[in-house]
Amino acid sequence: MEKTVSAVVSCLNAECSQILEFLPEMRSLRPRAWYGKDAVEAPRLFHDSGAICFEEHVLMEGGHPVLVGDFENHTPKMVPARFGSSFNALSAAGIAIPGKASPHGVLAVYSRRKDHFDRDDLVFLQSLANLLAVAVAQYHADLEIQHLAYFDVLTGLPNRTLLADRIEQVISRARRENREAGVMFLDLDRFKSVNDKLGHSCGDELLKVTARRLADSVRRSDTVARLGGDEFVVVLSDFDQEDGLAGIAHKILENLARPVMLGDHEIATTVSIGIAVFPGDGDTSQTLLRHADIAMYQSKERGKNTYQFFSHEMNARVQERLTLETSLRYALERDELFLLFQPQLDLVSGRLVGMEALLRWNHPDLGLLTPEKFIPVAEETGLILEIGGWVLDAACRQVNIWKNMGYAALRLAVNISGRQFNHPCFIDMIDHILESTGFDPAQLELELTESTIMENAEVTIMTLTDIKVRGLNLAIDDFGTGYSSLSYLKHFPFDRLKIAQSFVRDVTADPDNAAIVDAVIAVAHSLNIKVIAEGVETRQQLEFLRTRHCDELQGYYFGRPLSPEKFQELLEAGFSLRDICPFNAQAPGADPV
Repeated sequence: MEKTVSAVVSCLNAECSQILEFLPEMRSLRPRAWYGKDAVEAPRLFHDSGAICFEEHVLMEGGHPVLVGDFENHTPKMVPARFGSSFNALSAAGIAIPGKASPHGVLAVYSRRKDHFDRDDLVFLQSLANLLAVAVAQYHADLEIQHLAYFDVLTGLPNRTLLADRIEQVISRARRENREAGVMFLDLDRFKSVNDKLGHSCGDELLKVTARRLADSVRRSDTVARLGGDEFVVVLSDFDQEDGLAGIAHKILENLARPVMLGDHEIATTVSIGIAVFPGDGDTSQTLLRHADIAMYQSKERGKNTYQFFSHEMNARVQERLTLETSLRYALERDELFLLFQPQLDLVSGRLVGMEALLRWNHPDLGLLTPEKFIPVAEETGLILEIGGWVLDAACRQVNIWKNMGYAALRLAVNISGRQFNHPCFIDMIDHILESTGFDPAQLELELTESTIMENAEVTIMTLTDIKVRGLNLAIDDFGTGYSSLSYLKHFPFDRLKIAQSFVRDVTADPDNAAIVDAVIAVAHSLNIKVIAEGVETRQQLEFLRTRHCDELQGYYFGRPLSPEKFQELLEAGFSLRDICPFNAQAPGADPV
């Protein structure tokens, strides 16, 4: 293109010439090549509401060349591209470069002299424009051939040739940065039966859906490729060292397990995944692919719809997680799960007003496990539905025991996971437990996280309304760690808001945390929502919250999570804030003594 504009300037004795590319998606022109005598500066299109841009006018004329002998006196008024202060065009000629659907762009030439160009010059420009059109068409054809050489025709994903190059690039970067890189080899389970029963057109559609879901499961910087048939490869870098690859594999399994409509048929398909890691499992693309392929067949042998690491070291961690999952499936049957209860106190009266039921697992080999160790596994596998139901049922029955023994009726707070809350049978489960235990709904408070609430706001409001009409209480757990928006509180029928422990921990040392807690308490109270601070561990935190009129407190300063037997001792002792705090809790304005 540079030679073309140089030839135009030379042959037509002009000062400047340029070729502009038309960008249909942006409906704009972009300079691609230009040449000017006497160090003329690069061109810049001129846009003015009072005049027509010459180059854009040429484009709109399509196959008709445009000649302007005098820009100063031309009607309608037109303005050519600006080439800097050293050159001011008085005349110009231009022609659109023809293309199939729309012009490829514009070829234009400019002069300092008026009426410098004539009709013969336009014929010359037309010839050059036709040659340029052929060259551009050939360029696009070459691009298409190149695309076919490196990309799969059916799915548009990189093919085996480009994949090898992408893996080598990731390996080179990982080697420079002393990091790991992952290669996943995926094979659709029972794909042949889809082709045999529904035909190859449905099989092709399933492959395209699989390609899209794989691309949606990873980052744009990662590579998803199709090797052929029903085999795909994912190349990953910059993942978390501990469980990043396992987490991505889980996400892929979940995304691909969703049913697919193929014509009139709903198909549920699965995938087997093998994972190889650089540098432990190989340092070339061929080695990593081969080892990932071996691991994939191990996944097939394990029953399909799973993943397997080739690395023995990484596989040990995955095996531990799988062992945890297997053990968790039998934990309820073996009575390994149990509840602890942590007291909640009213800051005004100083009295014990409630408790939170907290789940623990007495694992036969790993010992005592807290929820963060096994609840994610329970949620991923769906076991949380059974476990969550057991927690709610067991907690209600235990509190009923205390109530029947004559102790005051205290509020029971139980955490509800997002998967529980969004399950279609969640409300039915609550009804069943309330009916079977005879528990008073007014005593029960369900705690939900912000992320659970905001996942599907419209459905959430309907479910929360169903809960409220049954007389239950609702609380937002760990407020401030999710969406952290006070504005949405007015849209949901919550009774209580729990300030996250991360804010309470530094509330006396961090002015920003103090300001956040102040704001949360003020806004919640304005909406008639009570506030409970969790994670209170020091006298200073307690005094800060008391002066801010926080309603309730929970934390190690008052009591750790206790077994039912120890909590009952607390009830017998008539535990209150007065017993552990050196001030009169019933007089919130009183100074510490």
